[in-house]
Amino acid sequence: MIQPPPFSQDDFDEITRLNNQLVNMQRQLAKRNAELLRLKNNLEEMVQTRTAALREELQQKARTQETLSQVRARLETIFRVSPLAVMLLDNRGRVQLWNPAAERIFGWSAEEIIGKPNPIVPPHKEEEYRALSERVQQGETLVEQEALRQRKDGSPVTVSISSAAIFDSEGSLTGRMAIFADITQRKQTELALQESEEKFRSVIAQANDGIRLVDENGLICEWNQAMERITGQKRADVMRKPFPQVSLLNLPQSLRTPERVQAFKTLIQKYLQPGQEIPIFAQTEYEIEHVDGSRRVVQTTVSKISTSHGVLVCGILRDVSELKQRQDELNLANQELARAYDLTLEGWARALEMREHETAGHSKRVMELTHRLGEKMGLTPQALAHLKRGALLHDIGKMSIPDSILLKPGKLTPQEWQVMKLHPQHAYDMLSAIPYLQPALDVPYCHHERWDGSGYPRGLRGEEIPFSARIFAVVDVWDALTMDRPYRSAWSEQETCAYLQQEAGSLFDPAVVSAFVKMRQEEQAAPYGITIPSCPPPSC
Repeated sequence: MIQPPPFSQDDFDEITRLNNQLVNMQRQLAKRNAELLRLKNNLEEMVQTRTAALREELQQKARTQETLSQVRARLETIFRVSPLAVMLLDNRGRVQLWNPAAERIFGWSAEEIIGKPNPIVPPHKEEEYRALSERVQQGETLVEQEALRQRKDGSPVTVSISSAAIFDSEGSLTGRMAIFADITQRKQTELALQESEEKFRSVIAQANDGIRLVDENGLICEWNQAMERITGQKRADVMRKPFPQVSLLNLPQSLRTPERVQAFKTLIQKYLQPGQEIPIFAQTEYEIEHVDGSRRVVQTTVSKISTSHGVLVCGILRDVSELKQRQDELNLANQELARAYDLTLEGWARALEMREHETAGHSKRVMELTHRLGEKMGLTPQALAHLKRGALLHDIGKMSIPDSILLKPGKLTPQEWQVMKLHPQHAYDMLSAIPYLQPALDVPYCHHERWDGSGYPRGLRGEEIPFSARIFAVVDVWDALTMDRPYRSAWSEQETCAYLQQEAGSLFDPAVVSAFVKMRQEEQAAPYGITIPSCPPPSC
């Protein structure tokens, strides 16, 4: 076996150096490998991050593109269905966009107009159009600028224009957008309204009635010639003046106390407020004082009207001073005529009583008693007047009954009684042709009807009998029973009262009997507060 040559110290040192160098190189290599791995990992992480960012950016772009597509679709829908005409012009004034509304308003189709100069400007409006275009190109935005344009057939169309310039991302002008609304109908309406208001003012100026208009601020904005005549205040002196201040000048001096003046102002201010209902006094009749001191009676109507200038309060005054005086004179004449009629009726009643001696004073007594009972039962003054006349004439039909029957001292035969029972019908025949007495006919015609239907001439029952006749029937029987007759003595009040209560619901209206008995008790009260005993019940 061959032995390796022996190493010298130098060789050993060299080997050791080389070995150490190798270890160092291995360490450097391991360090480099670790650095490379770290760089690799960092690179992979950066790649992944950048890849995710790119992926997100792509997704965002996709979403943005989708959103833009949706917005574009919506804008195209709005552009297509908009009732407003939309037109896009480039810098050379050529049409780039033209929606269906523009076709409807102006008559040109998109195929006819896209890429061509704007055709809707009438020749005589070219200068105005250039001025508007320059304003828009200089950055001004037009909003609802009224202008006249033309349709394809040459007919004019009034439009409201809103327009603005369009710039690219670098700020360079690329064109302008214009939106048009057809306001032809609105303009026609405005013109018609203006014409109507002019006619209205002409009517106001020429009206015979005084007319004043007050605006929402309470200032007078119209005062016609008739108002000058009625109040004495000139139009030039009252226009744009506060209405309360002007009205106070026509308030009678006797009413110009501080309290009344303040109440007057408050009331006027109240109905001048927007949304307030016109108060009750706004349709009435009252007295004013002319500036010359004379008094005038006026009828006034106040209402609110809508105009193009807002809501106005319109007051119409009619001078009824002369009419009022003539009406008062007519009322006096009517009262005198009614008095003459009533005196005539009393004469008829006295003539009948002179013929029928035993009933002297009966008509007047029942007339007065019936009137008091009617008042107790709530009849109106007009109804009471008719009731009195009916009571006074209740037996006027007996004028046609022969003396042999009417004045017969004994009991009537059945045949004579049938003739006597005709007097309500005779009364109707006599009086129905007189318009003045027609409202009073119910008493002469129906006072012998009975609650249970047993009366005459028509056998009416219950509330079929006129109310005035039901009232009089109770009074008539009361007076007849409490007066002496050749064939019997007068009944006492208690006896008569008991009879009426007994026959209530049979011959007489129970409510009327109850009211009559109560009235008699009140009228018969003693002066020292002692009351006569009430009527006995029907069983007595």
